[in-house]
Amino acid sequence: MSSSCVTLAEVLWAKGSPLEEEEIWALLYLATMQLLDDLHKDPAIHVICPWSVLLSAEGNLSFQNNASQTEAVPFSAPELLHAQSKNQRIRLTKMLVYSLGMTLYWSADYQVPPNQSLQLSDQLHMLLLTLCEDLPHKRISPESILEACEAHQKESASLPANIYIKKMVQFAVGSASEVERVVTEDSTASQLSRSHVIRKRLHEKISDTSLLSSQMNFHQGIQVTWFTLAEGLQ
Repeated sequence: MSSSCVTLAEVLWAKGSPLEEEEIWALLYLATMQLLDDLHKDPAIHVICPWSVLLSAEGNLSFQNNASQTEAVPFSAPELLHAQSKNQRIRLTKMLVYSLGMTLYWSADYQVPPNQSLQLSDQLHMLLLTLCEDLPHKRISPESILEACEAHQKESASLPANIYIKKMVQFAVGSASEVERVVTEDSTASQLSRSHVIRKRLHEKISDTSLLSSQMNFHQGIQVTWFTLAEGLQ
């Protein structure tokens, strides 16, 4: 962690709790803007995850390509394992939209006990679900994500997105200078149990909305551990 930039993973570690709704809206807006900008160039990143989202003290957001495979795989789109798309750019866009949705949903779920519901509005919850559709063609487009974010900003009169980013960075940097990092010891069994929590939450509203087909089969063999966050920040 530097004095001017932190990863989203470091912000979550510093908070020790899930992100607030407006923080997620801010991240969604700026990340989508950056995603579109990167797609006009030659994107070096194919998966967005908490370790690849870099936040600056100036309130900016960018993506870095230094996440390990262990960190990135849980946020990878199902089709990333199958090179079967005819249009590379469309395929990459859909994959990034998926991993962005999973990253933000994971941030909303961070350290939330399994028996507690997420503190997300229906509007944001449903929007994130449309990012995480199992089938690529059903995922919302980056342009539509921006429209939803801009509409929310007008309706809620929330602060500019970069203000929330600045505050998150300031908090994370301040916490790192005051608190010694502690790696939480956990058993393998509890780690595996925790790995499926986000998948369960992600599908809580399926019966009411029918927005998603199940993604559980794809991830059954993946050992997603919340311990990895603390381990990766050492």
